[in-house]
Amino acid sequence: MPRTKARRTAPTVQLPTVRFPGQLRSEQFRDHIVHLIQDMETGAKLPSERTLAKESGLSLLTVNKVLATIAAEGLVERRPGSGTYVKDRAPRAQAAPTMQILRFVVIRPESVLNPKLKGYTSHFYLGLREAAAEDGIEVLLTPYERGDGNVYCLPEDAFASSNVLGLIFVEDGVPDYRPLWRFLKEGRRVVAMDFASPEEGLSSVMYSDSDGLRIATEHLLKHGHRRIGYVGPGGSVGQPNELRMAGYRAAVQAAGLKPEDTPVILTGFKDTRELVRPWLERPADQRITGWVGFMDYYLLDVVKEAWALNLKVPEDVSVVGFGDALKTDPLTPIQVDSVAFNEIQMGRSAYDLWKTGAKGLVKRQPAELMVRGTVAQAQG
Repeated sequence: MPRTKARRTAPTVQLPTVRFPGQLRSEQFRDHIVHLIQDMETGAKLPSERTLAKESGLSLLTVNKVLATIAAEGLVERRPGSGTYVKDRAPRAQAAPTMQILRFVVIRPESVLNPKLKGYTSHFYLGLREAAAEDGIEVLLTPYERGDGNVYCLPEDAFASSNVLGLIFVEDGVPDYRPLWRFLKEGRRVVAMDFASPEEGLSSVMYSDSDGLRIATEHLLKHGHRRIGYVGPGGSVGQPNELRMAGYRAAVQAAGLKPEDTPVILTGFKDTRELVRPWLERPADQRITGWVGFMDYYLLDVVKEAWALNLKVPEDVSVVGFGDALKTDPLTPIQVDSVAFNEIQMGRSAYDLWKTGAKGLVKRQPAELMVRGTVAQAQG
């Protein structure tokens, strides 16, 4: 019988186990891998991503991102379904250039890449990444640090690597921003997304909060509603809530509506239904017939409470939201009329602010009303 020729496979290199603590772990891991493969043979196969993640103490997402960066630098070749292999780097004297990076700081980086969680942060990232890629700059997802009392903080060592060109972050809650003011004082290029009150030379891309709620309220006014309420968050939300309420108040005042017909309800989600109930239980000629919300989700409980009281939406109760967040939510019981924003363009605008080195400039994204049928002509 003819002899079967043995199949030749690339040798798999066993890398030493190294743990990488701290915010710079992805850069440390990259430098470690690059250093190790400098003397490897062309075609040598690296351990699997899962093995690298286990041995380095990094997430699978971080390992994947780092290997993608190294591949973009021409040091390795990633073959789908096969693995990662060392490329021929001849002439060896010419080292691959280090990729330039922008840090995009968010609370949960893993959620930004989750296809099932396409929220506003994902859209910011997409626009930012597209714009940066046009200039050959990589956007590195970076988590907030956990400081004293479990308070979120911008990474203290965000600029410790020479290839980090700048920092773009999304405000979420009320983090400790002390590193931010130091970065700005040092002349670092830092841009914010949806940051409530830019100062100290910080530039920010923001929603048109006041204009957005004015447009939402005017949508109800054009349909004859003269008893219109606002529902939004209580507690320390800050300027966005104040600006959105200001837009609502400007619209109802311009229409000459009475204060007793324009209630403002500030509460957490769990108490919304209880607080709107008295306004929905009134007789038809006194009921608040139109509601605008700080964001779409605040209106869901308004709608549910109306249904519980056998009121029809939009015939008896009409609602208009802000942010158009429900459009991608498969579990929502209703798609509402809402003020929408091009959040991908906001990401691109953030990059433009960073690229031009603008100081203290606020760019507001114009609002667009999306009509889906949750507003009807007021009755009576």
